[in-house]
Amino acid sequence: MIDELRRIDLFEDLTDDELAAWEVEMRTVPEGEVIVEQGTDSPGLVLLFDGTVAVSQGSEPLAPQSGPTWIGAIAAITESPLPVRLRAGTECRVAIVPRERFIELARAQPSVHRKVMSVIGPVMRGVQARQSSRERLTSLGTMAAGLAHELNNPAAAARRAAADLVHAVDVINHALEAFVKSGIEREDAAKLLDLQHEALDSGRAAGQLDALDAADAEEAMLEILEARDIDGAWKFAEPLAAAGLDADWVDRVQTIAGPATAKTLAWVSASLTAHDLAAELLESTDRMSKLVKAIKTYAYMDRGGVVK
Repeated sequence: MIDELRRIDLFEDLTDDELAAWEVEMRTVPEGEVIVEQGTDSPGLVLLFDGTVAVSQGSEPLAPQSGPTWIGAIAAITESPLPVRLRAGTECRVAIVPRERFIELARAQPSVHRKVMSVIGPVMRGVQARQSSRERLTSLGTMAAGLAHELNNPAAAARRAAADLVHAVDVINHALEAFVKSGIEREDAAKLLDLQHEALDSGRAAGQLDALDAADAEEAMLEILEARDIDGAWKFAEPLAAAGLDADWVDRVQTIAGPATAKTLAWVSASLTAHDLAAELLESTDRMSKLVKAIKTYAYMDRGGVVK
């Protein structure tokens, strides 16, 4: 046993007489068997003569230990739970020096005590680094979930706005086709274009109404359109009201467009809707861009270490 112990660097400065005090019982551990479970009270110093021990902390694998070496000295000498799980990665030959006996021998043999003390700093720094890494990864996971949720909202808004924008463009195209078929003169077409620009300018200048005021404005516009016997008045009331247009503007359109008034209002309404959708789409993509940039500021941290 003295020859076996001398293979482990913890005992390299001891004499044969000093090594003889380390009475240990060696046993063979089959591959896969747990030698010490994480969080249990330290059984003492684990001596690994041959084989490889898999070391893990929670679900996180750490650097494996290969014999001949020693494990768990810090937990034993500080009388604290072992912070890792030790499992035989291959068939191993191991021995455990009971905690009380190990503390007694380490105090009696300065070279052993010095070696244990020399690894406390590096090991504790490694433990703290892994803990910091786990905390950052946990924080990153939480942030990623939140960002995914936040990213999904503008993405959905962008998809909806894009689909509605396609519909608005189709309405505009159909309205222009109707103008041509209705025989509107070039001069009148120019006047209607001016009225469209007026509506767009009014829409850009109009502030966002609260739900109650928006509903009242839409109802008032619907009454204006129905009073003028405009077909499909309910289709145009909301965008025209949101743009802050009034009865005077509707009358000027009707005077110029005549029987094509409904088609003209459809064209203007679709133009207003397309403008709003384009602004919404731009806002959504800008928000997504900022979120993606935030995600890119975080980097993945490497993990690993040795526990003595």
